[in-house]
Amino acid sequence: MNCRWCKEHGAVLITHDRGKEILAAISRHHVHAIVVYKDLRNAPAHEFARAILCSEAKMDHLANGRGLIHHRLTPRGGLDPR
Repeated sequence: MNCRWCKEHGAVLITHDRGKEILAAISRHHVHAIVVYKDLRNAPAHEFARAILCSEAKMDHLANGRGLIHHRLTPRGGLDPR
């Protein structure tokens, strides 16, 4: 499963799935997760890529702090707590 791989490799899981199963897996594996909502999921690929690249510094800052990243990716590259 993707959550287990992310945990083993110290990666951040980026998903558009907000179902009970994925949320339980994120919690169970204690993995960093960024959720992509409709505004970016339906956007052209270059807008999604730009948002990820713009949020990279904030992801690094949050990942090095205490706790896990459980945020929503905004179209301008911001990370809003879920």
